[in-house]
Order: sequence, then C-alpha cells, then structure tokens
Amino acid sequence: MIIELIMARGRKKIAEEKGWFPDLGEGTTKSVFSVIFMAIAFFFTLAAFNIAGSAGKFAYGLLDGFLGIGYYLLPILSFAWGISFLGAERPSFALSKMIGSAIFLVSGLAFVELVFGAGGAAGKAVANPIIGLFDFYAGLIFVSAVLIASILIILNAELKPETFLFWRYLNWKRKEDEDG
Repeated sequence: MIIELIMARGRKKIAEEKGWFPDLGEGTTKSVFSVIFMAIAFFFTLAAFNIAGSAGKFAYGLLDGFLGIGYYLLPILSFAWGISFLGAERPSFALSKMIGSAIFLVSGLAFVELVFGAGGAAGKAVANPIIGLFDFYAGLIFVSAVLIASILIILNAELKPETFLFWRYLNWKRKEDEDG
C-alpha cells in the first residue's frame, strides 16, 4: 500500500512536469487549446444569431436573460483565452487567468448595465451597488479600470508609457507627411 502511494505520487509529479499531453510538442498543445477556445467563441456568436443548432439555442436562451447584452462578453472572453494560449510560453489554466476571466465577466456586465442598461439580472446585481456607492460617472470610471485590468490579466500583458503617448506618433506622422 505504501509503495503504491509513493509510486502514485511519482507518476503525478511526472505528469505535472510533462503537462497534459506529454507526447505532443508545446506548440501543438498551445495551438489545440487556442483552436478550442476560438471554436467556443464562434459557437457563442453563432448562437446569438440562432444558427448554432439546438445546443446554441439552449445556451443562448439560458444565458441571455441572465447576462443581457453582456452575453456577448462570452465570445470575447473565449477569443481572449484563445489569443492568450497563442502568446503563452506554457499553455495553462492558471488561477490568475481564471480570476481575470471572472473579473472580466463581472465588470463587463456592470459596464454594459451602466452604459446601455442591458446587463441582464447579473449586470444589475453588480451595477446597482456601484451606482449607490460612486454615482454614475465615478462608477463607470472604476468599472472601466477593472475591466481593462482584467483584460491585462487574461492576456498577461502590460501597459507601457508609449501606449498612452499615441499622439506623439500622430504628430510625428503629420510632420512626416508635411515634409515628404
């Protein structure tokens, strides 16, 4: 019994080191997960247009009332996961990505509810306390900041000062057009 336990732990450790598909290359594994999440994104999109069969009709019917227009965050989130697997060094379902995804969905629903009044029951449940605490404009700023932060977490991306200095590029381009 003890030997079996030790051997099981050893197999588990080897499996953790090699990943889910030890016989596939890392690039292949990343590509497979990317394709799966892209397919999920297309499924959610097609379901919204009632062209994803009975499964799409069921999924859309179930989620539309709960999420409202926020339903469209699901294909965006699935697409972001697909992109994140392409850019990741190692494919993983990291806890940070999962938390970032949950935050994206919640803050996205709040944003949709604040801006369009169509975040569904979940969007209302999140946006109403925010309005109560911060009023509309401050609440919208905070929700937008959290939404952007969640996207950065999912994509494991960073903002750089150059991101905010885009007008320098525009001025440089304008001077180049005038000179040339």
